[in-house]
Amino acid sequence: GQLQVEVWTNKGNENLLFTKGETMKVYVRVNREAHIRLLYILADGQRTLLYDDLYIDQSKVNHVVEAPEEFECSAPFGAEMLVVVASTEKFEPLETVEQDGYLFLKAATAEDAASMFRGMKRKKPKVSDIQQTEAKVVITTMEE
Repeated sequence: GQLQVEVWTNKGNENLLFTKGETMKVYVRVNREAHIRLLYILADGQRTLLYDDLYIDQSKVNHVVEAPEEFECSAPFGAEMLVVVASTEKFEPLETVEQDGYLFLKAATAEDAASMFRGMKRKKPKVSDIQQTEAKVVITTMEE
């Protein structure tokens, strides 16, 4: 079947509110073997890479998998989004710049950012079984 991914946090996946210093854990479930990439859009619109290439093998399919990292709520605060991308093929590396504990995505234009964000690349010929999907969770962060 088609690749499917579910995502939630230690506070669920709806009406999420995290305050400064709180820890967020991320959980995913997929219905096929997949590579997982955790991306995050900050309140100021900057795009960051939280975790790259969490591989879920056949033994973990349809089971809850916790991301191996925990994440701390910090500025900027406001409406943010966690985006989990799942692919049946290993992702191409993303160019990032580390600053203040964040891994910011490098992109020259909005189009470049969008294509990097979704892991899009040229389609390989004669490979029809590669699948990719994503799930999003809206998170509100605040100082307290």
